[in-house]
Amino acid sequence: MEDEDFDPAADLPLGEKGKRSQPPCIIPASELFRNGEAKEVGISHGGKIYRLRITKAGKLILTK
Repeated sequence: MEDEDFDPAADLPLGEKGKRSQPPCIIPASELFRNGEAKEVGISHGGKIYRLRITKAGKLILTK
């Protein structure tokens, strides 16, 4: 369930003129992790595979 008050830019650093700059593409973690069905996904970048996983504490960790 999506939080109506969720602001994906809230954790972003302040940019020019004190405004938060939002990345051009935001993908909810729930989409990447299939609504909790997966705890780890692979990301291909530059010919290498990276692993993005959710810890028991709910944090995200990206490893090579």
